[in-house]
Amino acid sequence: MLPFNITLAGANEYGAMTASKILGVEVLNEGSDMSVDDAVAESQATFVARAIEPLQAVLSPLHLVSPSCRN
Repeated sequence: MLPFNITLAGANEYGAMTASKILGVEVLNEGSDMSVDDAVAESQATFVARAIEPLQAVLSPLHLVSPSCRN
């Protein structure tokens, strides 16, 4: 598998948004587990990455709208 990038994005109920990136991800190994008692199936992966961009605030498109136009 070729290296890939992961983008993490988040938002809260007030419209504040954030984003981060994990760059150059290479999966080293993976495994899985299944529990009959809990009815859960899990997957795990070990990876390395070339770089991580820290979480940064993302401006909401709502900040561009006039307050009189908001509901």
